[in-house]
Amino acid sequence: EAQVVLEQLLPQLETTAEDVLRERGEDHATVALLGLEEYPTRDYDSFCFPAREYLSVRVCIGDAEGNNWWSCVFPP
Repeated sequence: EAQVVLEQLLPQLETTAEDVLRERGEDHATVALLGLEEYPTRDYDSFCFPAREYLSVRVCIGDAEGNNWWSCVFPP
């Protein structure tokens, strides 16, 4: 169910990202994607996500070559 909702929200994510960038004087195209991405192990105080592919939402800004931040939206 969450995946279906995320797929429906991809255009809104792109628009929101572009609006925020424009407010900050930046003019970069954005693309929102939903797909499998490879992630390294992520350790937290009480649990660990092992390195593997996870279903992910990516918002790519411009050439998408900068520093990246990620967080789990919902574990499988």
